[in-house]
Amino acid sequence: MKILHICPLYYPVVGGVENVFRAVSEGMVRRGEDVTVFTTTGRSLEAFFNPTVKALPSGDETINGVKVHRLPYRCISRLMARSFSYGWSKLNLPKDDLLKAWSTLPWVPRLSEEIVKFNPDVVLAGHFRTRMVVDACNAKKKRAIPLVFHTALHLDLEHELSETTMKYLKMGDALWVNTAFEKESMIKWGIDEDRILELGVGVNPSDFKDGKGDRIRGLYEIGDKPLVLFVGRKEKDKGVITVIEAMELVWKRFADAKLILAGACTRPSEKRLLAEFIKKYNKSIISIDVISDKEKKDFYAACDVFAMPSRVESFGIVYLEAWAAGKPVIGADIGSSRSIIANGEDGYLVGFGDAETLANRIIFLLEKPSVRHEMGGRGRKKVLKRYTWDYIVDRLLDSYKGLV
Repeated sequence: MKILHICPLYYPVVGGVENVFRAVSEGMVRRGEDVTVFTTTGRSLEAFFNPTVKALPSGDETINGVKVHRLPYRCISRLMARSFSYGWSKLNLPKDDLLKAWSTLPWVPRLSEEIVKFNPDVVLAGHFRTRMVVDACNAKKKRAIPLVFHTALHLDLEHELSETTMKYLKMGDALWVNTAFEKESMIKWGIDEDRILELGVGVNPSDFKDGKGDRIRGLYEIGDKPLVLFVGRKEKDKGVITVIEAMELVWKRFADAKLILAGACTRPSEKRLLAEFIKKYNKSIISIDVISDKEKKDFYAACDVFAMPSRVESFGIVYLEAWAAGKPVIGADIGSSRSIIANGEDGYLVGFGDAETLANRIIFLLEKPSVRHEMGGRGRKKVLKRYTWDYIVDRLLDSYKGLV
């Protein structure tokens, strides 16, 4: 098949959606399929509204067998785009739905024409609720190309449930959703259950085997002290502030415990708050902006507990990564995480922003090595059974073939 995948950012950019599209694209190439990715020259989401961020080169390249076509984007003010859309909506002017979607960056001129000209057998488009999805829908109108969406909606956030979202969801021939919670929501919205693929996302378990935890503990002079790990964007919605506040309570019981925060922070106001915490607890907090894929397994192997109590997850692939390394996880008690984490079995769920309960769970796990081991083991079994990329790619390919 001639397969086209469309996403705003692609490798070497690293992130949740970016990693998903890379994994399925490369997995399909290994199965003999012809896969092309249409993406932008953006280096980060910030690049779409910050003209000072240098773009990647435009043009074509091949990455691990995947043909990557990078298209230039127009950088406009996010505030200007959304303000214009809001005003148009309030005046009840025509094309309101389209403008709402178009206020979500990036803007790639003539993308729908590029899609039609490419003439693929099937298209997979995501990150949902971006203008690239609108362009994929416009291309479908011009030429009847089977269209699959990777929705990855944050359904615990009210703004995800708009009429605009529904309009474009209904144009998809198949919807790849991440959780049972997302599937049930789609059915309530009137989406035909037969069009919904509850696949989730995955990991390659071998990537997290034999991690050198001692290397990380030695490198950062942690030794045998208790270690809690957070991996994700260092933003309040991701739960990073809650983790630090919880550790303030944990340190009353385990004064020598360490916290590693791994991930970038792109919000200026939150950068300042985070910097204040790190300065205050500089002997206990280790902050790292980027960890490579090769290093990741070592960080998971080093930690005793993984905690990311985020409220902005469509899935939470980092939970799978921690489980693949045999570690217990703690997430926020939101719909998507409830579909993944079995509370009390392979991890814990806590209310978003509830630092006290999070601290109690961390303390309990640090005090009970056998419980940590049992929970992490159950999590790894779950990953091996249901959340490997091989499993997901095979099912997604079957769906493509059915549509074609």
